[in-house]
Amino acid sequence: MFKTIKPHWYLLAIFLVGLFLRLFQLGLHPINLNRDELAVGYNSYSLTQTAHDEHGQGPWPIIFKSFGDYKLPGLIYLSYWPIKWFGLNAFSVRLPNALIGSGLILIVYFLAQEIFSKKSSALIASFFITFSFWHIIDSRAAYEPISALSLSALSYLFLLRSRRQPIWLLFSVLTLAISFFFYNSPLIFAPLIFAAYILWNRHDYNQYRPWVFISIVTLLVSIFFFMRLTAAVNQAKINTTLFSQPKIIDQINQNTHYLDLAGFPLSLARVFSNKPLLISFNLVKNYLSTFDFTYLFATGDNNPWHNLANINLGDLNLILLPLFLIGIYQLIRYRSKTVNYKFLVLLLLISPLANTISVNVPVTNRLMDFHLSIELISVYGFLALAKRMRILALFGYLSLTIYFLISYWFVFPYRLSPLWNDQAGYLMQDIYAVKDNYDHIYITPELDFGYIYFIFYNQYAPELFQRQADWINDPMARVVSLDSGKYFFDMVNLDKILLRHKPGEKLLLVNRGFRIMLENPTLVFVIKDINAQVLWKAEAVIVPQPAKL
Repeated sequence: MFKTIKPHWYLLAIFLVGLFLRLFQLGLHPINLNRDELAVGYNSYSLTQTAHDEHGQGPWPIIFKSFGDYKLPGLIYLSYWPIKWFGLNAFSVRLPNALIGSGLILIVYFLAQEIFSKKSSALIASFFITFSFWHIIDSRAAYEPISALSLSALSYLFLLRSRRQPIWLLFSVLTLAISFFFYNSPLIFAPLIFAAYILWNRHDYNQYRPWVFISIVTLLVSIFFFMRLTAAVNQAKINTTLFSQPKIIDQINQNTHYLDLAGFPLSLARVFSNKPLLISFNLVKNYLSTFDFTYLFATGDNNPWHNLANINLGDLNLILLPLFLIGIYQLIRYRSKTVNYKFLVLLLLISPLANTISVNVPVTNRLMDFHLSIELISVYGFLALAKRMRILALFGYLSLTIYFLISYWFVFPYRLSPLWNDQAGYLMQDIYAVKDNYDHIYITPELDFGYIYFIFYNQYAPELFQRQADWINDPMARVVSLDSGKYFFDMVNLDKILLRHKPGEKLLLVNRGFRIMLENPTLVFVIKDINAQVLWKAEAVIVPQPAKL
């Protein structure tokens, strides 16, 4: 019966399931937007109202200063029409990435067809992507690396097709260039995959030399113009790389000092303790950290917005581990003419380069394509199994998937990391509801970049915000106050707060539930989590006469 069903019907069913998993309750789950999602949403909202970003830069800027991290424009501009149509809310902000992420299911089907030369293998690859833990949770957020992954995967598809029709080389380059405007990581490794694949298959491309030349020139020109357009981004991002870490310089100085104390001549000490040497050691360590199975299959990275450690899962389904290892064995032991093993090897070995130059590794943000390589190689491993073992593997895979889906929807919201700033949206709306009762409102800086929560959830008019925001002079752009001191986001100790204002003025102090600032507080409201624990509280105080301070 199943053999009579055509593959495209299976693909449609798989895609619809994947689309459902990425769109169902999109505006409600995850329950909170993280600050990067808020920034993407508000900057897009600002474009719809003023054609400028939150800092007033524009019209129609290419780079968004945001928190001083200089966000790329791709996802912000894609959010323009959903926000225009549906308003500024979680659903509108997350919708573009969810749709583009869902598109990867279809892209991987055709990519796997090019790799494995079989529609059945392509269906398995799409099936794995549909239920991938990492891809589901990250597609359900306004998360640039997922959008960039769909575009880079599409670029790989065009690259593989170019062995038969060289015009696809140009489409591959153009798609890759577009991905750069969503996230930086493809810029580091994808051109190398492109060049290495052509070089490894040079006998196939000899007859297409003009197309190869045009494509490589187009790629280099695209990289050059991207680097020129995003110079501010590159300067900001350099601080998140290994090459700019002060601790490396400190370690070099300490090691040189210890060698000097041991009697080594300074010139010899510098041979054994220098920046190129220490960076080389760290590059190797970072590269190898990518292949840490504990990270991949058990914990995820240290970013609570994008891992499942609180429900005891890693990025990848544990059943893929043996399949991946079998796939690696297949790549080493067999070189089937029907399998494009060269592409799989290049994707596996080159895609970790973005992680190699990072700090606090491994970093999932920069390993999207590497995760894709594991999924594809796992398909190769699955194909090597006997029929009964395939059934057993699918049973285990689906069992863990069911555990993930139940835990993600019904347990995950109860075990959020404090970095999620749970219920911050309700907090901001409650503050805005009582704003007219107070002369000044202080919002705790423990709510990192608290201003973005306030302006997003209250849909603060961008034109007003651009005029009223008082920015701190710091590389990490922060708003100190808003609306001529009506709202403060730099809460200091109580004595300093009281000295800032005139006697008799009414203040509202908004803090985390466990912080104590007043001995006998007048509680205005509290915000509790779903476990009935007090997360946030607002306390009223009247500035006393100077003699009573």
